[in-house]
Amino acid sequence: MKSKIEKRFQLLLTLEELNELKSESLKRNITASELLRIGLRNEISKRTSLERLNALKELSNINLK
Repeated sequence: MKSKIEKRFQLLLTLEELNELKSESLKRNITASELLRIGLRNEISKRTSLERLNALKELSNINLK
């Protein structure tokens, strides 16, 4: 089941970025829009994971008595 599209936005790309986007989407056999959505989800997930790792590092440095 596909999600309902709630909002739209514009993204301005350089000609080089647009060409890379088209090329990569053709290689993966997906639309450029789907590739952008995947990239966005991955970036958010990575950032969340990094924030979790940093929080664990901070916790491991706490001296418990």
